Amino acid sequence: MLKFMFGAMVGAALALLLAPKSGEELREDVSNQLDDKIEQGKRMARKVSRRARELSDQAQEQMRRIDTSLSAE
Repeated sequence: MLKFMFGAMVGAALALLLAPKSGEELREDVSNQLDDKIEQGKRMARKVSRRARELSDQAQEQMRRIDTSLSAE
């Protein structure tokens, strides 16, 4: 997934650099593309963080169950 995102960013940058636009238009397009990629990165980071929390909670619950079953013996 990371390679895909990197490739997409490089492709977008090259397309912008090769497009016949003024410097101001080009800078605005590059800025907009960068803002979009930053937002995508933030969304992915939130998603990964949420999943890590879920896995941590599951592991803690499993440890409590194991501890409870060992204590009952």
